[in-house]
Amino acid sequence: MPNKSTKQKTLSPSTLETVDFALYNWLNEKLDIYTDSNEGRRKVPIIWITAERAFQVKDNKELREIDSQAIIYPAMVVERTSVSKTSANERVIPGNIFAQMDRKRGAFPLYRRVVKDKTQNFQNAEAKKYTKQTQDTFKLPFESSAVVYETLYTGYPVFLNMNYTIKIRTDYIQQLNEVLLPFQRFTGGINQFLVEYENHKFEAFIEDDYSISSNASNLGGEEKKFDSQIKIKVLGYITADGINQDTPFVVGRESAAKVRFTRERSSLQEKNPNNDDGFFRQ
Repeated sequence: MPNKSTKQKTLSPSTLETVDFALYNWLNEKLDIYTDSNEGRRKVPIIWITAERAFQVKDNKELREIDSQAIIYPAMVVERTSVSKTSANERVIPGNIFAQMDRKRGAFPLYRRVVKDKTQNFQNAEAKKYTKQTQDTFKLPFESSAVVYETLYTGYPVFLNMNYTIKIRTDYIQQLNEVLLPFQRFTGGINQFLVEYENHKFEAFIEDDYSISSNASNLGGEEKKFDSQIKIKVLGYITADGINQDTPFVVGRESAAKVRFTRERSSLQEKNPNNDDGFFRQ
């Protein structure tokens, strides 16, 4: 088993929710959008549309009016609209890596390290055999290829195209302008950026066209609202089945320091041509 210094303790599997959290953290921490309101400067809240209304009301009471429980604007609503597998010619790894044929499974190598204690045991044995001294005290030059490596594997990443829609609603056109500016300026002259969560990084693309609508032209007495939609495409990947996976997310395998083959000469009682003393075992 790998010790506490290996990456197995910190690496977490990538699931659909990992990509969701990566995009949410980008909106909440990187953009960190504020607008001016009647009560002063206020951060625009982000509402994930998959959450139930009962949970939203209890989790963050500042999002809604006390009496009517209506959402206080401006606000942003994020929705994952579609998920599809990336075509083979657009994947980072165009082929497929099959899992190992054992109970551990695991297909994609992540990290390799030298197992110090076992490697030292093999090299001490060789040093004592050929130089009559241990590796810790030998004085003659000694090199050994008997090294034990431990390699960590995870499931083969399945690449996905995940599309998100960010819906923005404000009370005033000035607030809408303040919200849209960070989206337009963040990527500069391109539309590509990175989102990350739990050591997983995903490439994302923001569409150039931002649809804007409002009921300002309506002569009725209803309250004016300004809406806009921003679509983002994230090139995500998943490496595990979540709670439905019955194998470890990350598995470790140790390499062989030496490979030995049995000799059939000893069973046939033939003499070893490379050894005159009749010793058949190598």
